[in-house]
Amino acid sequence: MSHQICPRCGGTGVTEKIRHTVETEPDGTRQPKQENYLSPCAHCGGKGHVN
Repeated sequence: MSHQICPRCGGTGVTEKIRHTVETEPDGTRQPKQENYLSPCAHCGGKGHVN
């Protein structure tokens, strides 16, 4: 079976995701927050290659 580099993660096995939330500050105001994080690639399952 021939393996090809995953086109979505470029062979790294991870993809960057963005989580959006709203947090309440101590004074009661609400602030939108954005958190960037890495997660296993959903396309290749974190292997970095596809069949």
